Amino acid sequence: MAHEPEWYETLFSGVMLEVQRRIPWATAVEAEFICRELAPAPDAKILDVPCGNGRLSVALASKGFNVSGVDLTAEILVDARQAAKQNNLDIVFHQRDMRDLPWKGEFDHAFCFGNSFAYLGDEGDRKFLSAVANVLRPGGTFLLETHFVAETVFLQRLQKRY
Repeated sequence: MAHEPEWYETLFSGVMLEVQRRIPWATAVEAEFICRELAPAPDAKILDVPCGNGRLSVALASKGFNVSGVDLTAEILVDARQAAKQNNLDIVFHQRDMRDLPWKGEFDHAFCFGNSFAYLGDEGDRKFLSAVANVLRPGGTFLLETHFVAETVFLQRLQKRY
């Protein structure tokens, strides 16, 4: 039987991909925030998870940082790889589930932006946070944007009750 995709597996292509393409002003602001908060060393390895169309990966790599990206959606990664190539940047983008990250202790920093947290249910969120903790070196830093978490958690609880 064919795999029926979860709603979050297709949400970030189509309309959401188009939104990501149209917000360069937000990208610049978010990249500056990430740099300020992480204060990465010049040789720091940074993981963008999930990376979406790579807009933040490209912005940080343009500043000279070693960035890798992870996203589940193949269509979005096409955009990410094209953006890296157009900007002559060496960014590795991996297509995989953000709950399954195999790079134990390889990154100094990681971040999750773009309204990408709290879609996976409590257990999925725990797996994601555990996976991120696993890829960080001792003392590594993780930035998590929680823009719509309250709404997501509220809706999940509401659905369980009714």
